[in-house]
Formats: sequence, C-alpha cells, structure tokens
Amino acid sequence: MASCLHPVWLRRRHVTRDLPTTSANVLQLQVITGPSRGDDFYLPRVPIITQAASGTGFRMRRLQFPIRVAFVMTINKCQGQTKSYVGVYLPTPVFTHGQLYVSLSRVGYADAVEVLAPRGITRNVVYPEEL
Repeated sequence: MASCLHPVWLRRRHVTRDLPTTSANVLQLQVITGPSRGDDFYLPRVPIITQAASGTGFRMRRLQFPIRVAFVMTINKCQGQTKSYVGVYLPTPVFTHGQLYVSLSRVGYADAVEVLAPRGITRNVVYPEEL
C-alpha cells in the first residue's frame, strides 16, 4: 500500500491531507485545519451523474472522489503568476502592504477565489504613508 501525503481540497470546503488508501473505493483522510484538526475520516467514491444535451437521452454515471490535488505556495512566490483557481488560507492577517491584493488578484474573476480565514474575516494592511 503506497503512502501519498499530498494536500487535497475537498470539494465540500475542508482542507485535508491524503493518507494511505484503505481500498480502491475509500480514502483515509486527516483534517489539517479547523476544530477537527488531526481527526481522521473515510471518504468513499461518490456517484456523479451527468445529463447530456437535451434530446439525446444519454446519461453518464461514474464513481469518483470529490477532491482536487492542492499545490501550496507563499503569497510572495505566486506574485506575477496567473492561475485558473486560487484558494487562500489566512490563519492570521497578512503582515505586509499589498499581500492580500497579490493573493486575491492571481485570477481574472472573483468566482475563482476561495478564502479560508478565521471567522470569515481578515484585515488588509495598508500603510497610507507609502501610497
């Protein structure tokens, strides 16, 4: 049994770390943030049913894990890059002028950004004397 320790983004908005799979149909995961930090849970494959264009009557059903592999980098490292989707984890407010702007502006539209911050808020540090 292989061990994969990759951060994954559970599509239900929980950050987890992938531990060795228990079978081909179940993943053993560990929560790495929030009040359940350190707890293990098992995630089965979920049936995904899609409808084709109207009039064809074609339906597709498949089993898959509702997760995405997450790649982690610092705000400074992502400066100047363009991404299709960004998840920003801010356990504490940013501490330098412009960091929040840099982290939130890596994508072209607001629907492609997800922010995880305590109590759902953070501070944008701006020093007016530097403007």
